[in-house]
Amino acid sequence: MKSIRRLYFYLVALISIEIVLWGLVSLLRSIVDKTISGGADALAQALALILVGMPIFLIHWLWVQRAAARDEEEKTATLRAVFFYAILLGTLIPVVQNVLSFIVLSLLQVTWLRF
Repeated sequence: MKSIRRLYFYLVALISIEIVLWGLVSLLRSIVDKTISGGADALAQALALILVGMPIFLIHWLWVQRAAARDEEEKTATLRAVFFYAILLGTLIPVVQNVLSFIVLSLLQVTWLRF
């Protein structure tokens, strides 16, 4: 039962932080480039993802941290390590994708090509 509860909290924390991350990416894109984003709809969706995802993440993450502080087994759980590696991968993918997109759009603007 303990491992099922642990899996639930880590999984919900992972999903909610990814939702917040993609909301931040969408918010930055709507601020930087008004032609790609959908205007007010994209801005509202980005803010909704952030405002709904952040409290859910904080509730689950604080529970995980409190459990890790109380129990030594929780600190050394394999699922905790998998969670941290998944967070690293989950943040690497949006960063690389958006940096490449920024480079491509910058090169297109410099060379005056249309897409």
